[in-house]
Amino acid sequence: MIIEKNDLSAMLRISHPFLMLDKLIDISPGLSGVGIKEIKKDEWFFLCHFVDEPIMPGTLQSECMLQTLIGIIYSDVKTAIRNCLVVKNTVNLYSKITQPGIIKVEGRILSIGNGGIQAKAKLFFQDKIVSDGVFRFVTPEELKISK
Repeated sequence: MIIEKNDLSAMLRISHPFLMLDKLIDISPGLSGVGIKEIKKDEWFFLCHFVDEPIMPGTLQSECMLQTLIGIIYSDVKTAIRNCLVVKNTVNLYSKITQPGIIKVEGRILSIGNGGIQAKAKLFFQDKIVSDGVFRFVTPEELKISK
């Protein structure tokens, strides 16, 4: 299964420039998939983040992983989950992204149920691991806010 950029944008309800993926490929709905992003030399974050030494911010690497995982969750038509909130994440950054190239995010859902969704992702740039993370999501109905 493949989800192209326009469908991905509609599914995630995110548009340019914050849509951090071009497509999702190799999707096993609700289980795993791969997010792909072609980084170009004129990306908006290169033009405004450390202009004397352009770099893709680590927060945007995290966002690539999150969008991949949410796309995997939402691609499962057997579930009614269509709105997730990130309640916890741990992200490790290993290397910089400072030039054009291809980002590949391998995402896997570890568990769904018991009040939340657990997932992990690895982000590769030019076939080298650059970052990884573990994420916990809940649906708004499951989120308990104490006053």
